Order: sequence, then structure tokens, then C-alpha cells
Amino acid sequence: MSFLTSYQIPGGKEDLSDVVSVLAQRETPLLNTVMDQSMACTFRKHEWVNTRLVGFKDNLNGAITNAVTTITVYGAFQGAGVKYVVGTILRIDDEYLQVTTVTSQTSLVVTRGFAGTTAAAHNNGAPVEIVAKPKAEGHTSTDDDSEVGARDYNLTQIFYRRLSLTGTAQAIDVVGDENKMTVQVQRKMKELLKELERSLILGKRFQDGSGDNRLMGGLADFITQADSSGGALTAAKIDSVIFKLLENGAEPDILLVSNAQKNKLNNMKEARVTGAHRQQEHMIDNLVDVYHSDAGALKIVRSNDVLPWELFVLDSSKIKVCPLQGRRFAMEKLAKTGDADNAQILGEYTVELRNPEAHYKITGLSV
Repeated sequence: MSFLTSYQIPGGKEDLSDVVSVLAQRETPLLNTVMDQSMACTFRKHEWVNTRLVGFKDNLNGAITNAVTTITVYGAFQGAGVKYVVGTILRIDDEYLQVTTVTSQTSLVVTRGFAGTTAAAHNNGAPVEIVAKPKAEGHTSTDDDSEVGARDYNLTQIFYRRLSLTGTAQAIDVVGDENKMTVQVQRKMKELLKELERSLILGKRFQDGSGDNRLMGGLADFITQADSSGGALTAAKIDSVIFKLLENGAEPDILLVSNAQKNKLNNMKEARVTGAHRQQEHMIDNLVDVYHSDAGALKIVRSNDVLPWELFVLDSSKIKVCPLQGRRFAMEKLAKTGDADNAQILGEYTVELRNPEAHYKITGLSV
């Protein structure tokens, strides 16, 4: 049965959503997870607003004695939102502190030994727990807790293949029917989906002066947080990143890995990687590999497009690949030239990556 059983859309185009759905599960596992063809962007420059992550964790940026009343912290997580206001209650180790002055989001004046606890020395990097932001009874608030959010954008990119088959080529019976138009469409859709997933991972946002030639940015372009310490991939290294994301409001659920690092995961002695379990006939085993951490399970997605020495920790709920409206992958028949039937496959897509601070890259890993 042909895959090309979808409905006809205006302009003599044949929608290829069914082909995309079938092939993406087998050929492009990351794309299959984050593609949303029901959502459509409306402009070549696709914009969105990143609202802050809700996180209640921080760390001391410098050791303090039991007498210090001005402390330095790392502040807003990757610039996302305001963490501290006057009155904020903090806990560092067993000591509680209350913020009396917010000099900046990285410099706080505090009352030490709050609520009967004992002021103590604390090490550089000690976890700072943001307990609460209480208000006095009957207070009149002058704080503005609304947030505008930070605007971000990406560009749409055109993905295209042209097909031309002579009548003779279509009439000849070959093993696999490789000269038939339907088979050629399936083959080219595989290429286009792989190209789209590659752009999702490695794409660099760019347009020339005219704006006609556009490239969409991918994960490597948007995600700036990185553990570059290098060395061997370990469970401790992965867990450190996972907890950092969780503590600051993200919900990581995917490990996107290269072939080299997938092998490292398989060989880990901690037995945190479970083998694949075939659950449905149309799914590939590596789609259901899982990394178990104390923070929960993350699906392992292996990709040839990830650099051998890298690994991404992703919150897939904040990543969407979507088409420009009216530009989902479709096949359109072109004018016949002589004895040749001509067609084109075209789609225009972009990546919406909300909250870059919800994702992390581990790089410099040994191969």
C-alpha cells in the first residue's frame, strides 16, 4: 500500500504528513519527539516570549564567615526572572537568613541567624535554599510581581527536493520499484527529515542581506549552558546537570547523545541504563532506552548529528519544530517536460526553543 494516501490540499499539492509521521518514528527519533505539525508559525521571523522558570535554588559565590552580612550569590538563573526581594527567607546549611536589602540579584544584605538559628561559616558554592517570600499582616505591597518576559526568535528554513522521471524509467520494473515516483518521494522524504533533524541540532540562525536565504538556529545555537570540564562521561556528571536544571525550574526528560557517548552509557557500571524494550512494532529499540537518575527517568535519544564528544540534557516540553502556515511538507506536480514527469517536495520549518536555560550541554567528553 502506498504511503501517499493523504488528502489533496489547495494548489495541486499532496500533503505528506502521513509519510512524515511514519518515517520520523524510524529515521529521526528526536524530530519525532518535538515536531508539532498542528502548530504553525505565521512569519518568516518566528517570535515568542520566554517567561521565567520557577526555581528556588541558588549557590553562594564565595565563602562567608559567621559575621558577614553581605553575601554574594549567582542570582537569577541564566538571567531568567528575579529571585530575591526584601523579606526573602533563605536557608544555607542549618542557618536561616532574611534579606533586608537587595543591592542586586547577585548581592544581598541579610540578617544572620534568623528565627533563632545560629550564624555559621559557609563554603563557596554552598546551596542557597529560597524558602519563602513572606509578607507582614496588613502590608501594602509596592512590589510588582508581573513579568514581561524576554522576547526571542528564530527563522524559517526551506527544505526542498526536485524529482524528474521519464516515462521509460517509470515503466521499467526494477527490484524495489526504485524508479517509481511514489518510491522516490519516500526516499527523498527520508533525506529531508534527516536534514531537518540535523538543522534542529546543528543549525545556525542566519539570513543574508536580502532576507531570502535563511537558516534556522538549532540546539547548538540556542543552548549556551555547558559543562566543559571534559573527561569521561560519568553518572555523577550527568546527575549534576540534571539536578541543576531541576532545581531551577526545568523538567529535563531527554538525553540526546552521540553514538560514542551512547556506548559509554551502555558500559556504565552504575547499571542506570536499561536495555530497550520493544513496545510497538513501529518503534525502534533505542527510542525507549532510559537513563535512571535520582531525579527520575530520562529517555535516551541517539543521533548521528551530535558531535562525538557532546551530550545534551533537554526539556522537550520547551522545544517545538513547527511549519510555516501552509508550508508543511507537501509534494507538488510540476509541468511535464517532454517525456518526463516532474515534481517537487517542499516544506518550510523552524525551531521554537523556549527558555534556553532549561537545557544543558556536556562537552569535551572523551571518545
